Amino acid sequence: MKNIFIFCLLFILSACTQMQKNHKAEKSQNYAQKDSQAVLIDSGSSKPTPAKAEDNKDRVPKLGLILGPGSVKAFAHTGVIKELVKAGINVSYIVGIEWGALVGGMYASTAKINDTEWKLYKLQEKKLHEGNWFSSNKKIITISAYKDFFQQNIGDKNIKDLEIPFACPSVSIWSGAIVWQESGSLQKAIEHCMPSPPLFKPKGPWMAALYANEEAVEFLQKKGMDVVLYVDVLGASQPLGTKDLMNEYTSALLWQELKRDIHRIKSHDAVVKVEANTLQFQLYDFNARSSLASAGEKAGLQAADILVENYNF
Repeated sequence: MKNIFIFCLLFILSACTQMQKNHKAEKSQNYAQKDSQAVLIDSGSSKPTPAKAEDNKDRVPKLGLILGPGSVKAFAHTGVIKELVKAGINVSYIVGIEWGALVGGMYASTAKINDTEWKLYKLQEKKLHEGNWFSSNKKIITISAYKDFFQQNIGDKNIKDLEIPFACPSVSIWSGAIVWQESGSLQKAIEHCMPSPPLFKPKGPWMAALYANEEAVEFLQKKGMDVVLYVDVLGASQPLGTKDLMNEYTSALLWQELKRDIHRIKSHDAVVKVEANTLQFQLYDFNARSSLASAGEKAGLQAADILVENYNF
């Protein structure tokens, strides 16, 4: 009887030991399965988690906006910006060329397009000329003619304090070097970037870098912009009337070549180009400011559609 009891006890102990081993093995296997789900590494690179892939998909790209040259035709830029705002498309950086610097700088200052448009309407044509724009006895002025306007509507704003980052290119008539005005006084930057012939003579060595269009695209790409929108307000239009083209043939040649330079910029990959139809307007047609803004709105609608449909804005 005693032998039978000892045998049963040994059998029970043996069974318990085996169950404990099986439990440890199962627990170890479960830990191994958990560890195998951590990170898959293939050929030295880890695959992104679904959450990260979704983050990249939903990220809104950065938009750089170039407001091209065109003297008073630059009022069309306000219409383009207005439609981008309506579409909820944020601009991350603005470059303005020639009068595009005036529109771009003033908008970047507040990021309020209605305020910008209202201030621009206060520009006074009479400050710029006496008599016909292109008469032989016309008095050529410097950008200082707008000093009061700049002081009242821009003041002492510093570029670093603007609501939207802004820069504009100016060119030295002494060396031909292009200098990017991207720091310091906004008023001085516009004074360096806005003047162009035949309306203005230089104030010092600086005038508008009219031909810095491709450089402007590169500038914004270096600033990290994912997409660049170039707004052309010259298009196929004649810069001057037929009679004025003959009277101001040197300026006419300059503007015709400028149109060719802008035409070289094509929409591709991360560059979108839209053209405001300003065919019926002259370069210095102050009376057409409202119509120019309307022409810009049509181009802005086109730009907004492209950006939303093709670039995830």
